[in-house]
Amino acid sequence: MSPHVTRRSLIRGLGGAALFAALPGPLLAACSTQPAGTSAPSSNAKVRLPSHLPYAGVKPDLAPTTNGVDAGYLTYPADPAAAITQPPGRGGTVTAMTLTYGAVPPAVGQNAYWQELNKRLGATLNLNIVPNADYANKLTTVVAGGDLPDMVFFFAALKPPQFPALLRAKFQDLSEFLGGDAVKEYPFLANIPTPSWRNVTFNGGIYGIPVPRGIVGTVMFVRDDLIREKGLQRQPGSFEEFRELCKALTDTKRNRWALGQPDTLLPFLEQMSGAPNMWQVENGTFTHHYETEQAKQAISDMLTLFKDGVFHPDSIGSDTVQVKQWLQGGSIAVNRDGFAAWASNAPAGVTDPENYVGAILPPGRDGGQGVHWAGGGALGLISLRKAGKERIAELLRICDWLAAPFGTAEHRFRKYGVQGVHHEPSGSDLTLTELGKTEVTVPINYLTDSPQVLYTPGMPALTKTQHAFQQQLVALAVPDPSIGLFSETLNSKLAQLDKHYTDTLRDIYAGRKPFSAWDEAVREWRSRGGDQIKAEFAKAYEEANG
Repeated sequence: MSPHVTRRSLIRGLGGAALFAALPGPLLAACSTQPAGTSAPSSNAKVRLPSHLPYAGVKPDLAPTTNGVDAGYLTYPADPAAAITQPPGRGGTVTAMTLTYGAVPPAVGQNAYWQELNKRLGATLNLNIVPNADYANKLTTVVAGGDLPDMVFFFAALKPPQFPALLRAKFQDLSEFLGGDAVKEYPFLANIPTPSWRNVTFNGGIYGIPVPRGIVGTVMFVRDDLIREKGLQRQPGSFEEFRELCKALTDTKRNRWALGQPDTLLPFLEQMSGAPNMWQVENGTFTHHYETEQAKQAISDMLTLFKDGVFHPDSIGSDTVQVKQWLQGGSIAVNRDGFAAWASNAPAGVTDPENYVGAILPPGRDGGQGVHWAGGGALGLISLRKAGKERIAELLRICDWLAAPFGTAEHRFRKYGVQGVHHEPSGSDLTLTELGKTEVTVPINYLTDSPQVLYTPGMPALTKTQHAFQQQLVALAVPDPSIGLFSETLNSKLAQLDKHYTDTLRDIYAGRKPFSAWDEAVREWRSRGGDQIKAEFAKAYEEANG
């Protein structure tokens, strides 16, 4: 999955409005006897976030930076040592609810990797693994039933309605365990960068452990081999140069177009015009990027590209899987995707994806530099059901083990299983066996994880390319100022607001509505809930900043 997940992409991936329509009742029942929860920064500003203590056990080949460039490794570290000397569990059962974006792995009785995982954890890990498309409905059922597992995964970008109240009622405030230097008891949780922890503060406390992600997020990929074939330059310097690149890459006689999906292209065009990352705050007033002139300019530029004929004829309404296949097969040449998908966007079977897939920076629309919308630092959080101190400490030790960083024996086992069974050495790298590809899919990476690094087995040139690109991209990064804030209206109405927004844009692109319909769509967005969302964010911001 993409490391940068927007609220909009989540509601599409989680079954549309199901999460919003179904959860309020159960949550109200769960929380009706509890004080109201809040994620207002006024209370969260008092939270002592965990101290950040970077792990220094394995020196990377390519150094990370404090502004968001990931560490890079050209080979897998040889003979990694165990970083934790004793199993973290106490021999009992640990239950957790998490999701998967692939096939559900073989059950523990038929899964040697899972059995070895339990042995190393010192606990029987009983996972309720839910396909991502069903996660919202399953979460509703579990919360309504009241029989919560020890650990529950929640997305950072799209939280259930009444989420702070649910946390206060049912889940553990971890402040005394993790706040400030207390996190030193769990050194690999302390290795998680501070921005990730801002996603887990609610009710004046720490109500979860982040599943960390970098700030690079989503980028614009291009098929470098097709660009070379045409004798073109990859990086445009303006919208007009991007337009000319797209026209040059389009060859309808060969069933090839430059672009595949307008939904994912629009943010890139907005970034060319310097649009805010979701929200803009001026003097305490919140403005959504929908409302900006930069968004209107981007839509106008999109219509120009449609008139140029550079979109795949099935582009409007196409899904991300289909568009990815178009890019891999050469039916299109440009597509926006998660940074981690770099190698997978190359044609099937190639061993040098850096020669087939490159990435471009958002140029300024009229020249110069654009901006890059930074990710929020976490895919989600894992919250722990209320329990006694000893039980919470045990669960935190298990999470600490699950966060052991790249270069440790724990990390190697998590990602590659047992040597000779699930992976084999391949020079200085590791390669999964067929059994490994089947069994090492237990989604423990959604119960927390170590900070991401740049490493692709057997592809050191790709790692160098990615690291160099990140250095350029993070210099353009602008944050989303709503990270760490909670709006009840946003979470309860986003699905219906998003549908109207998306439908209107697609009608404009297809010529079913005029460009002027966008102004009316923004007015409706405001009246249907947008103004209330803005007011809720503004109130939280005012309480925090005075």
